[in-house]
Amino acid sequence: MFILISETKPIQHFLSNEIRPTTSDSSRYTVINHQPILFSFQSLSADQQAIIQSKLLTSGLSCIKDHPLTIAEIKVLKDKMLPDGKNAKCFSACLFKKIGVMDDMGKFNPDGVRKNAQQLFKNDDEHLMKVEEVITECSAVNDASTSDGNMGCDRAKLVFDCLTGYADKFGFNINF
Repeated sequence: MFILISETKPIQHFLSNEIRPTTSDSSRYTVINHQPILFSFQSLSADQQAIIQSKLLTSGLSCIKDHPLTIAEIKVLKDKMLPDGKNAKCFSACLFKKIGVMDDMGKFNPDGVRKNAQQLFKNDDEHLMKVEEVITECSAVNDASTSDGNMGCDRAKLVFDCLTGYADKFGFNINF
């Protein structure tokens, strides 16, 4: 889940939500009364965009409760980068696990990605072939050494970087 932020408009403008600080220093926020988060997908049909957006929104809103993000972290995510902070990485791990991109052991899950792609693209062999190429490229993240084991927060950063890096190359241009 990624939240669109603007320098000139407050976060409430985009979310139409109540934002509450989650810590005493008010640097982390929890989104209450959730509304749609804005995404832009190129090379995907309107139906495919809606399916992806719905899945990310539902899962992301659940994850942000346990792994709140600062406004600065949200801005970095908007630029297709994952902040180094623990909450941002663990938020991504939570999201990836919920949508099947990572398994419960904190590893990249090619079968989960493939299953999602088959549901999304059904008989679209061109997109399915591109997904297989992304899977091939991103499976290498499972060989990387990480320090947090099954939590998968560190590996989620590797998965995020791989997926966003190959998304543009294979025509899955996703703008947050």
